Amino acid sequence: MSSQTDTSAVRALTELIDDPSLVQWRDQLVWARQRQNAALRDRTYVPPNLEQVLNTLRDSLPANAGDLTALLSDRLDDISRDLRGGNSNIWRQFWNVDEHGRPTEPRPENTCRDALLETLRRRLPSGGDLQPEAQYAAGTQADLRFSFGNFKVPIEIKKNSHSELWSALHRQLINKYTTDPDSSGHGIYLVLWFGADKTTSPPDGNRPATTGKLRARLEELLDPDESRKVSVIVLDVTKPALRV
Repeated sequence: MSSQTDTSAVRALTELIDDPSLVQWRDQLVWARQRQNAALRDRTYVPPNLEQVLNTLRDSLPANAGDLTALLSDRLDDISRDLRGGNSNIWRQFWNVDEHGRPTEPRPENTCRDALLETLRRRLPSGGDLQPEAQYAAGTQADLRFSFGNFKVPIEIKKNSHSELWSALHRQLINKYTTDPDSSGHGIYLVLWFGADKTTSPPDGNRPATTGKLRARLEELLDPDESRKVSVIVLDVTKPALRV
């Protein structure tokens, strides 16, 4: 089945991985799914023509899902810079605050997703379509999906306190969403950072203390092929320190 890349084969292997009665076979099934993902990416890759390359160089239309991922990553980097150094207080959209505007507790994940959706939409070129809760195989939903022409890139969002912080990169984003032929294996794993004390500990118990270390630890989970197509981004949504 790992050599088959049609929709039914992708769905079947996903359902087998998620079947609790097959837990003793899960490692083998996950390995089969990784081989299936690689075969799917090879089958669906279409080299850009000259016009598409020129459009990409002009910062115009994307030539493939890889260009779309790069565009999204660039806009998310812009948001990251505004979160830390802008004067628009974007960070407030991710927190419940008291009457003095001080953060009290993080907002629910779906509320944070909706806030990010609107912030990101305003920074994307016309002609694209950014939507929440995009439908995928076996009834699953990606938090966000950006479509442009025939290309689609899923974005899976997790708060750094989420219990599946360390597993969702593969179990959700890679195994369920990047398998869409229109994504060609590309996707973004986006983590919202609410402070080091809120980060879910990894299996080894060594909890990252900074956004950079969290990103590096998550990137270590990717194999070489995955790391070429899957981007890990950590947005620091804590209240910026006052500058003196």
